[in-house]
Amino acid sequence: MYKVFVNDKVILFTKNTKLLSDMENVLVLHYYDNSIAFMVVNFLKNDGKLKHLVFLTPIPDKDFESFKNNFDLILAAGGKVSNAEGKILFIFRLGKWDLPKGKVEANETLEASAVREVEEECGIGNLTILNHLKDTYHIYELNGKMVLKQSVWYEMKTDDISELVPQTEENITNARWMTDEEIQQEVLKNTYLSIKEII
Repeated sequence: MYKVFVNDKVILFTKNTKLLSDMENVLVLHYYDNSIAFMVVNFLKNDGKLKHLVFLTPIPDKDFESFKNNFDLILAAGGKVSNAEGKILFIFRLGKWDLPKGKVEANETLEASAVREVEEECGIGNLTILNHLKDTYHIYELNGKMVLKQSVWYEMKTDDISELVPQTEENITNARWMTDEEIQQEVLKNTYLSIKEII
């Protein structure tokens, strides 16, 4: 199964019809042609009631790759970072809680990019990657064009106890270690669907 976020809505590529029973405000289509990609995205952006668009397909891997080819792909990497107390690192950017991440630079590995972005956005070091968590995808408009961002997420840890320094030039106004309770009470009420997937 593949999931693509468009604001607070979701496009799914799957062959599992059982998923449909738990969904509300869903439109089910059979994926057949790349030419519907932009029509579908615009429909999702503008339809007030629709929350899920499900492409039922016997070959989700192939059809999702085909769908991706309709967009300029932006590759990003980031991390869900824990400290010695078991708290998770969050940033507050543009009015929402988020996890640190950023664009992968030329000739940079995904892992190196993820570590660099966490260091730059939060001012900490001594980061160790534990494992790859998952990739998330979302579509948005950039310079008048629809783009698809693939964010590659890693689970990380650090023993750095330095004071966090939010990267204000990237519109980050706060960087904060949060307990599970704080995540439930604050983050989950004001974050992106894709970040909820990682949490």
